[in-house]
Amino acid sequence: MGIAVAALLTVPALADEIRARIKSVDTTANTVTVTENHQDKTFSVTDGTSFVNVVGKPLVQGLKSNDLREGRRVIITYKADGDKLVASEIKLRPNAAPAPNKK
Repeated sequence: MGIAVAALLTVPALADEIRARIKSVDTTANTVTVTENHQDKTFSVTDGTSFVNVVGKPLVQGLKSNDLREGRRVIITYKADGDKLVASEIKLRPNAAPAPNKK
């Protein structure tokens, strides 16, 4: 029993994930603010943050990529560091198809 408890204590905390839309990108402050369920959350971006397109390939320009724009759907994998949310990966999601026109 003691070994099982020790093993649990040595396992690092798992990262969380959020699916949201980009509200803003601040390349000076290295942050991305997203909106999920009418709530804004701001994530810090570090040198270790990876930026990935919808097919899993890296975004060469990272935070400065034109693909990271307002309204874009993303999945952000992150960890809480005190009161900061630090993104380890920002992955683009396919944008939803427009609703059909009603006649």
